[in-house]
Amino acid sequence: MTSIKLCEILYLNQLRKLTKMDAALFILLLILIPNGLANVTLRLNSLGFKAMMWAIIYGISGFLIHIGISISTSKIEEIRFLWSIGKGNLFLTQYTMIKKVPFLILLLWMVVGQILWGVHNNHIYNMVSGLIIGVLFAEIFGYIMLFRKFYGYAISFFFLSLNVIYFILPMSLSVRILTWLLLCISMGYIALYFAQRSWSVFLQYHGPKKNLNRRGWLSQSPLLKKELLFIIRRGNLFSFFILALGIEVLNYYIIRESPLILPISSAVLSWFAVDIWAVKSLIIEEKGLLIYKATLFAWKKMLRTKWLILCVVTIGIISMHQWVWGIYLHISPMSLLIQIIWNVFLSITLISFGMPLGYKFISIDYLGNYRIKFFGNWVIAMSMLLLLYLHQFHKVLFAVISIMIYIRFIFFYRKVS
Repeated sequence: MTSIKLCEILYLNQLRKLTKMDAALFILLLILIPNGLANVTLRLNSLGFKAMMWAIIYGISGFLIHIGISISTSKIEEIRFLWSIGKGNLFLTQYTMIKKVPFLILLLWMVVGQILWGVHNNHIYNMVSGLIIGVLFAEIFGYIMLFRKFYGYAISFFFLSLNVIYFILPMSLSVRILTWLLLCISMGYIALYFAQRSWSVFLQYHGPKKNLNRRGWLSQSPLLKKELLFIIRRGNLFSFFILALGIEVLNYYIIRESPLILPISSAVLSWFAVDIWAVKSLIIEEKGLLIYKATLFAWKKMLRTKWLILCVVTIGIISMHQWVWGIYLHISPMSLLIQIIWNVFLSITLISFGMPLGYKFISIDYLGNYRIKFFGNWVIAMSMLLLLYLHQFHKVLFAVISIMIYIRFIFFYRKVS
C-alpha cells in the first residue's frame, strides 16, 4: 500500500468521524432553535413591511450567511489534499456542497419555523423564494470570485440585475413562480459551470502579491502583526459576529422588561470572545510554537503580546456593549462604570484562565494539525461557565478564584512548559 493511499484511507476515516459529530451538533441545534425569530417576523410585520420586502430581506440574509458559510468551511489545505489523491473538479464541487448542506438546512428550518409560529401565509412564499435566490447568487458570486475573469464578473452583474428586476416588477403569482423557477435553474447551472473551472485557479492561489518595498509600522513589529492577523481571520470574525448578533437581538427583546440581563449578556459575550480567540491562541502557532519555547525570553514575549492584545480586544468589545445598552436603558454613569469594571475583571480572568488551559489540552492528529481534545473543550467550557456563575452571584468567591488564576498564569508565564 502506497503512502498516498494510506493517507487517503486515514483521511476518509477522520472525515466520517467529523461528519458524525457535525450531524449530532446539527440535530442539537435543530432542537434548541428558539422561536425568537418569530418575534422578529411579527415585529417587522407590525411595521407594515410589504410582502416583497420580506423576499428582499431574506434574499440579502441568505446571501450574507452563505458567503460566511463558504468562507468558514473552505480550507485550501483540505482541497489540495483531495486534489493530490486524484479527486477531480466534480468531486470537489460536490464535497463543498455537502459540507454546506447542514447549515443551509438549518437556515431553511428558521424559515419553516416562521410557518409553525404563526406568520401570515402570504409571506411564506416570499421568504423562502428570497432566501433561495440569495443563497444561489452567493454560490455564483463565490465561484466567480475564485475564477477571476472579466466575463464572470459580467455574468454576476447580469444575474444581480435579474434578481433586482424580479423583486421590483409587479407580477401575478403564477408568473412570479415561473420566473423564480427559471432564475433558480439558471443560477444553479451557472454556479456548477464556474465551479468546474475555478478549482484549478483556487489551488494555484498563494495570496495577494505584496510590495516588498513598503515598510509600515506593523512591519517593524512582526509579532504584533501576526497576532492582529490571527484576530481578524475570517473564520474567527464570522463566528464571533454570529454569536454577538444573537446576543444583541436577544437583548433587544428582553432588556426593557429585565434590565438585569445586561451584565449577564456582557459576561456571555466576553466568554464567546475568549473562547474564540484566547483559548485557541496558542493552537494557531502550531509547529512555530517550538520557536518561542526555545528560550524563556521568546516565550515571555509571545505570551505577553498575546495576553495584552486579547485583553484590549475583549475589554473594548465589552465596554462598547455596556455603554450602548447603558445609554439605551438610561443607567446612571456610576452604576454603568461599576458594571464595566466587573466585566473587565471577568475578561482578564477568563483570558488568564483560557490560555494555559487551552495549551494544556493541545493535541496533534495524524495529519499534523494542532487542535484541542474533545475532553479539553468540555473541561474548558464547564470551567468558564462556573466562573460566569460565580461572577454573577458570588463575587467574593469569584475574586478569590481569580487571584488564584492570576498566580497560576504567572507561573505559566515564567516557565517554558
